[in-house]
Amino acid sequence: MKRLLIFGLATCLIACSNNPFYAPNDRINYHLEDFTHTVTNGFLLSESGNTLHLQTHYQTRFKQTKGLVIHFHGNSGNLTQTIEKVLWLIDKGYDLLIFDYSGYGQSSGSPTREALQADALSILKFTHTMDDYQQKILIGTSMGGAIISAALPASSLESHYDTLILDSTFDTYPNLGHDVVSKLPFGSIISLFAKLFISDDLSPAIEIQKLKQIPVIVFHCIQDNLIPIERSLLLYQEIKTQKAYWPMTNCAHARTFTDRFPRHQKTLLSVIDSFNPTSDNREEISRIKLNNIHFQ
Repeated sequence: MKRLLIFGLATCLIACSNNPFYAPNDRINYHLEDFTHTVTNGFLLSESGNTLHLQTHYQTRFKQTKGLVIHFHGNSGNLTQTIEKVLWLIDKGYDLLIFDYSGYGQSSGSPTREALQADALSILKFTHTMDDYQQKILIGTSMGGAIISAALPASSLESHYDTLILDSTFDTYPNLGHDVVSKLPFGSIISLFAKLFISDDLSPAIEIQKLKQIPVIVFHCIQDNLIPIERSLLLYQEIKTQKAYWPMTNCAHARTFTDRFPRHQKTLLSVIDSFNPTSDNREEISRIKLNNIHFQ
């Protein structure tokens, strides 16, 4: 009876696992009046059939904007709760476009793997024509890294972007399910069923192999207790374009580039600037080598 109960619980948790991957809410952490720079709100009709909330932040410190950063946030919260991971780039000369997936924040609909794939494709089709920017950088954090890893090759638009940055992400959805479920009560038993019940569709390690030219930089905190660093290393191994892997120290899951870690921010900025044709920081940039593993 006990074994049957555990199996039933495993089936219930994992068979419906598309939704437990997502934890949206509409709590507002920042309002427009909280910012001293220019911010615009907008909405985009997604191929998912839902309307997505977009927000663009414009840098004001430099006469010329270095480029546009497009952030794909993780599985929880909304754009006002995840912006802290990339907002500091405004002070470094970059404009920033953030958005919420279907069912997150002010975006309509409900999150599913297929809906978020369609949302990401819609964002890429919306931003790839922004020719006023000399550089466009894609940053995916945690689940956002998985989403953009699948959407970018499917879009056939990678030539319009200069760099893909992945932080705290994973290789496959079955492996993610295993890692998440293993932390639940009876998790060590239930997690055995994860790879049987969770679909591998749109898994980043499969889709990212289809990229043809964009450089990909993978970051992961060594101490990540939610998504083990081994997951992103397995993803890194599947990348066929120029790439670099950067294990980061003394940080937690998806907190790599918050203001608490200015040293990590400096590393990311150096990587981004290395692909910027207007950068004057060539000495530090020359230290960055692709197709290599770095340590921070």
